Amino acid sequence: MRFHAGSTRLIARTVSAMLCLLSAVLGLASPAAAAGSTPGTYSYYGFPSATSALRSVAFGTTVQSDPGRGNVFWSHQFAFTNGVAGYIGMQRHRTDPGMFLFSLWGSTNAQPGDTGTYCQTFTESGGGGYTCRLNAAFAAGHHYRYDITPAAPGWYQARISDTTAGTSFVLGTLQVGTGLIRASGMIDWVEYFDWNNNAATCADEPYSAALFTAPTGVDAGTGQSVTAAVTGTSLSSTCANQASVTPVAGGSIHRDAIGNTSSGSITGIGGQCVDITGNVSTDGTRLELWPCGRWQDNQNWVLAGNGTIHALFKCMTASGSGTANGTPVVLSTCNGSPGQQWVLTNGTLVNPNSHRCLDATNGSSAPGTKLELWDCNGGANQQWHTPS
Repeated sequence: MRFHAGSTRLIARTVSAMLCLLSAVLGLASPAAAAGSTPGTYSYYGFPSATSALRSVAFGTTVQSDPGRGNVFWSHQFAFTNGVAGYIGMQRHRTDPGMFLFSLWGSTNAQPGDTGTYCQTFTESGGGGYTCRLNAAFAAGHHYRYDITPAAPGWYQARISDTTAGTSFVLGTLQVGTGLIRASGMIDWVEYFDWNNNAATCADEPYSAALFTAPTGVDAGTGQSVTAAVTGTSLSSTCANQASVTPVAGGSIHRDAIGNTSSGSITGIGGQCVDITGNVSTDGTRLELWPCGRWQDNQNWVLAGNGTIHALFKCMTASGSGTANGTPVVLSTCNGSPGQQWVLTNGTLVNPNSHRCLDATNGSSAPGTKLELWDCNGGANQQWHTPS
């Protein structure tokens, strides 16, 4: 998790999304209300009834459909018998590759793990503690196993293994004091932390799908291996019609932002990217061709299931809902107007209101070439490669 303004509130929203299951146990304060509309999916687990506490626990995640450059968090939430609680998981980000993270409310110290990891404190609604992280991208389609095991009296270590590649690393070790891992209250969840942006809507978010495998652990009383089972699922109150959780053998599959594409570049003639001029989201900002840059959010697009195309929480728009040849194509606030509707047809982006195509002016691929509507002609300046 990146602790910049806004996204730090994800912890608070997570507690809310847990349907207050842990709030009573941990004495956490009530979280702040979410601002934007984003999807979220949750699976709840139970171990055999005779299991009261665990010596260690392991979780698993496989992101089957990568959202691309989006703010998405796949997490495993758990608690200790002494009230310490938190999560371990991995993220994608809009403007950098993402990270792995292990965070516990109530933790009193931390030690980083292998090369590149680091630890720090955090303070959040409901409490604070320590977090250990690694700024790195996970590989979509690979299965990641998260092992939480005792390292020394009062300390628990997080090891993350890419079981597909056969590699692993220690993310860090957090001090939790006297306590074992609770066998109850474990939750796997996917959240889109654009929720903290007032402008975020369901149509702004990229599609993702992930398989969560049911937690396994070692019973603290018997020393026997035990496996949890899905006991329930839920969806966030926003974007619920674009989300689903399907229990499967050994876990559950979470799908979020259903109907939208992943997020990423729209490229055209000469391999240039559709770019928001000056990285400015002011209504009426022209769209142009520009050399593609890594992690540039002004070149980061989602084709929504409702026919609109989104970047910077606004829509690609035929200016003034114009229909004539040469109508400028701009970024503007999404309002459902005909000028914001687009249909991808054989590599062209057609505005059905005008029956004209998104076009690079004069067939140019030069940086700064403005985009406009023009009669569809199948030319290279009307061919676009979009996120899928």
